[in-house]
Amino acid sequence: MNRLLVALMLFGCVDLDFHSFASPPPTQTVDLSPSWRVGNRWEVEYTLTKEDYQGEKRNKSGTSRTPLQIEVVEVLPDGFVLNWTQGKTALIGDVPPEAKNPLTVRLLEMMNGLTLRLRTDENASVLALLNSDEVRAKFQGAFDELIEWARAQGASPADIEQLRASLGPIFGLGKELSDTVFFKEPSLLFAVCGMQLRVGEVAEFENLVAHPLLSAPLPAVTTVRLIGVDPQLARATVEWKNAIDTNVLNRKLIELLNRSAVTSAEASAQQAANFVTLDTGVYLVDARLGWPLEVTVDRQSTSGDVRRTEHHSFKTLTTKQQGSSPGTAPSTPDASSPPISKERPRL
Repeated sequence: MNRLLVALMLFGCVDLDFHSFASPPPTQTVDLSPSWRVGNRWEVEYTLTKEDYQGEKRNKSGTSRTPLQIEVVEVLPDGFVLNWTQGKTALIGDVPPEAKNPLTVRLLEMMNGLTLRLRTDENASVLALLNSDEVRAKFQGAFDELIEWARAQGASPADIEQLRASLGPIFGLGKELSDTVFFKEPSLLFAVCGMQLRVGEVAEFENLVAHPLLSAPLPAVTTVRLIGVDPQLARATVEWKNAIDTNVLNRKLIELLNRSAVTSAEASAQQAANFVTLDTGVYLVDARLGWPLEVTVDRQSTSGDVRRTEHHSFKTLTTKQQGSSPGTAPSTPDASSPPISKERPRL
């Protein structure tokens, strides 16, 4: 959902207040499986801050805030169908001058009201974008306006073609790109849903994660640890870390840069060499519903002395529950229960 802001940046144009937690017996397992019903609706505030560094010098920074409405529209035997609707994005803090131009304002307005209809499994792992044609048409329209604006500013045909090649993937365009480019934010929000964890134990497993610029998900190693629970509020706090396979990421980025025709093959290899991406996050989850109430995820991407930091924050503001019972309190199985049951690829 943030490819639009990323593209504008490339083109040139929250601390959590957690409750105190009482540690349960070491054998207690908390089940974070979604217990959602049709009509459940959450109003979520999503804040994204990006900073670009060259060495210790910060070259660029920006913060955006977007209201989200996430609603359960169908409960299936093996999952859910969700409407993920984006409100109007606001640029906050020190907004660079290029972000105030009419084109930027227009593009942000076009994304207002965009809905992703997501098909998930029973653990909220995103499997498919059910309204792919509609979403791609929306992004195509935004991309076309950007191209026309560049042409009106005097860009040459060669410049236009280079712009199409370099920014097309960021907008999720191109037949070779899969719908997983649109899964980044939902995958971050739901990363720990469906897990069964014991307090203090560390679980590690192989994973697949979506990358906003690449067509196929990338292999990664995910580590999670349940810090503690509040039995009265049935809330759990989970530490989460995701390390993408560096070799695969570098190879895919080189291929992308070569296709974009922005740089030579040699320069592409230098840009992508030793590119490392690490995600670390903290999740406060309503264990009765399996819903992440507050989430912060920091993504560090480095290549040599070039570094980008992204701070993602999701905060649930309101919850609407309809239909049958929203779920039950965390279960406490015996000590033989597995520390985690979600050891499978996630998109």
